[in-house]
Amino acid sequence: MKLGTVVNALPSLRKLASEDMSLKVLYKAHKLLSRLDKEIAFYNQERNRLIESLCDKDSGNQFKIPAENREELERKLTELFDLEIDPPITKLEIPLDDALGLKMSHNDLCALDGIVELVEPNDTEK
Repeated sequence: MKLGTVVNALPSLRKLASEDMSLKVLYKAHKLLSRLDKEIAFYNQERNRLIESLCDKDSGNQFKIPAENREELERKLTELFDLEIDPPITKLEIPLDDALGLKMSHNDLCALDGIVELVEPNDTEK
């Protein structure tokens, strides 16, 4: 799984975890979020390191990308996003009958691909 997949899925996963569902599904979502926090922390740390090393701060403490560093920063951020990771997670299965009132966008579902799966009720573990 690419680090970018986790980064892109995080807002949708948090949205999903804020919905009313069975305690069992919400507990699994909580565990999944907790396990992915390490990956997100690593991404944020590395992204900040790259920005600090390749950008300049202006008088308002805002980072400005010098023209000569723009391409290198984009390349390194893309490399970070494409980094293969293997977080200790299992796909979160949500029974369709448990998600009856759940409202998500197509973009949310796409972002959760490979992390969350909607399943028929009889396909889940008992």
